[in-house]
Amino acid sequence: MIRSRFPLALQLVLWFLLISTVPLVLVYNFMQSQMQEAYMNARLDTLDNQARVYSARLENAPGKEQELTVSISNSFPEVDFFLLGLDGFYMAHSDPNKVGTSAADDIGIDLTRLLLTRDTTTVMDAELDLMAATYRRSFSEPAAVATGKLSARQSAMDSLTGTVMSMLVSSLLGIGILLGIAVVWWLRPALQLSNFAADLGNRKYDTDLDPEQFATELESVT
Repeated sequence: MIRSRFPLALQLVLWFLLISTVPLVLVYNFMQSQMQEAYMNARLDTLDNQARVYSARLENAPGKEQELTVSISNSFPEVDFFLLGLDGFYMAHSDPNKVGTSAADDIGIDLTRLLLTRDTTTVMDAELDLMAATYRRSFSEPAAVATGKLSARQSAMDSLTGTVMSMLVSSLLGIGILLGIAVVWWLRPALQLSNFAADLGNRKYDTDLDPEQFATELESVT
């Protein structure tokens, strides 16, 4: 009897998981896209705040732009800071070797032009694997820019998404097992009757049928 119950329970669990696969995949894709968008927006907001802080500190330290840029870069090692002149050349940079060089040769002419034509902006460039925020009070001033890698900490977010999905899968598996056990329990009289008929078909005439399994059904008939 026990031997015959497990296959049915297993089938019910497998069917439940199979039917749940499609909505699970949809939920995963939706959740991943939402978390990706929220994560990127949060990083852009952080870069924007860092660019504003960088600009404010530059105003209070005239003539010490490079020294201050290196100092703030040490405080935020995952972010590159630079002061972009109106001519498109670096006036100060986290990497001192880049000071006096053209930003167009480093981050591309399109992104350089974009940073110079906006007073305050945030931008993401997948091709350069770069996200940037810039701030300045007026177009006549150089732009204070904070940049970071677009792919930085992406693995951490993917790990979080994977953890959430593993919890969902575990929950579905648990629900499927409980559902299978419950249905098998409810159908135990039918299972015994099916096994009894199968044994008779196999000429096992000494098989037994437990009438207690049908007590409720017999009461309703009599």
